[in-house]
Amino acid sequence: MEKIKFKLEVESEYFNNAPNLRISLDDDVLFDQPITKNTVIETDRAVKDDSTYKINFTLHDKSKYDTILEDGKIVKDTLIKIKSVELDDVNITHLLSIDKNKFYYTHDGSDEKHTFYDTMGVNGTSTIEFTTPFYVWLLETL
Repeated sequence: MEKIKFKLEVESEYFNNAPNLRISLDDDVLFDQPITKNTVIETDRAVKDDSTYKINFTLHDKSKYDTILEDGKIVKDTLIKIKSVELDDVNITHLLSIDKNKFYYTHDGSDEKHTFYDTMGVNGTSTIEFTTPFYVWLLETL
């Protein structure tokens, strides 16, 4: 068993309703509220050795009124931006778009995995999958 320190920084862009974000480690909800400003979530969690875990960032309850289109182009939108992901003081943000098997974004109603960039604009979940021991996973992922 090891303890992992999580430091997650998120911000939003919106014009109408602040976007709702839920962050969980598997089924353990770490955070669930609207993002109205730059927000840092810090917590420690114990994880079992030789296990797979998922950190999920879920944008939920965004409605059709939270995006404005003109001539087929988005002119105003509601977004969540993932500014930084640190696990045990190691910033892995730059890794998020490199491997769709470990880092992916699924939209509600679809199982298709999209590349996980730093912005979420559609209701759905961005996922980071990692295994323990964490430092072995980190060495394998780099």
